[in-house]
Amino acid sequence: MGDLVNIRISSDADKIAVLLKEKYYFSTNTAVYRFAMAYAIRDYKDELVSNYEYLDNLYPSDGTNLNVGTVDNSQNLLKQLIPVLVPECSTPYRFVRVAIIWGLYKIKQMIDEGNNMDIIQCILK
Repeated sequence: MGDLVNIRISSDADKIAVLLKEKYYFSTNTAVYRFAMAYAIRDYKDELVSNYEYLDNLYPSDGTNLNVGTVDNSQNLLKQLIPVLVPECSTPYRFVRVAIIWGLYKIKQMIDEGNNMDIIQCILK
């Protein structure tokens, strides 16, 4: 399967992004997506790698549709970085999509469990 040209987020993950944007004063939903992706890769990389194909097929593509350049607006930094972090991954933007959705679900899970997420603490962890 080839890599993505557009990253389509699930509608459920989109709802979480809107909640986080409002609650934690992110400037855009794209900023929330990037934060969730970075959080997921940092804290759940091994789980993501081992479940990547399954999650890619599991997560629906029924939400916001983003050009990869919207998420990876740094001269294809993610396209170059993901294969370094995850050498077995030949489709970095598919991995980015899964990481965004996974990260949003994990952040929402923390909130639902009553763990008042402090964005600063989450970043510095």
